[in-house]
Amino acid sequence: SCSSPPGVARMSPIPFDGTSAVMFTKADGLAEDPVSALLAAPDGAVWAGHNEGGVSRWDGSRFRAVDLHGRSGSTIKALVPDSEGGLWVLALNEGPVHITASGRVLTAKCSDGPALWYALIRTSDGALIAGRGDGVRAYTVVNDSTLTPLPGTTGITYAPVLALATEGDRVFAGLDGEGVLAFHWTRSGPSSATAVLPEELGSSVVKGLTLDRTGDLIVATFGQGAYELAFTKDGSVRSVTRYHEGN
Repeated sequence: SCSSPPGVARMSPIPFDGTSAVMFTKADGLAEDPVSALLAAPDGAVWAGHNEGGVSRWDGSRFRAVDLHGRSGSTIKALVPDSEGGLWVLALNEGPVHITASGRVLTAKCSDGPALWYALIRTSDGALIAGRGDGVRAYTVVNDSTLTPLPGTTGITYAPVLALATEGDRVFAGLDGEGVLAFHWTRSGPSSATAVLPEELGSSVVKGLTLDRTGDLIVATFGQGAYELAFTKDGSVRSVTRYHEGN
């Protein structure tokens, strides 16, 4: 085994064969060494979010810290591109901060009560869906910074939502204590919700979600490895496969 400093690693070739990895740290322009979120944006930029609320951007030659003007002081949980070349930055305590394409930094205004913010995605129709300590919330964005709640998501779960993923009109939520919730998203609210319960996953805490090339869902759990969930066309679960140490 080997140890390395915290930061960002650039690995090559792709697929990575273990032959070359370059580490970037605060000495290379990162706002902080610990990195809590990472995004390769559609315009080719690479963004890093940090444990103490900092954000860094790779400009093609080095990382540079982005000044959020004190709007974020807690762990960055997600980085989500908007439709116009800007970026949504999700801070655990403060919630969303919007960096517009012109470089303005705006704190999102939201009428929902205070909560911890764990996850954020942007749907194919432009809505923002957030995973919070009190469940799932969906918003439409007005004037770059006002989050107007959309109907239907309040009450779909009250468990903390630690991870989110989306493909087309499908949304997947990883829950703390209640497994995975899958539903179809429309502006009028979610439909066809399917729950994959903790006993099926071997863990009650879902820490991460991503979709593979076939549309199956890869679920990272706390202490129980990863699972692959395959769904039928109507949204029900077809199979659950566990991956753990050794496979």
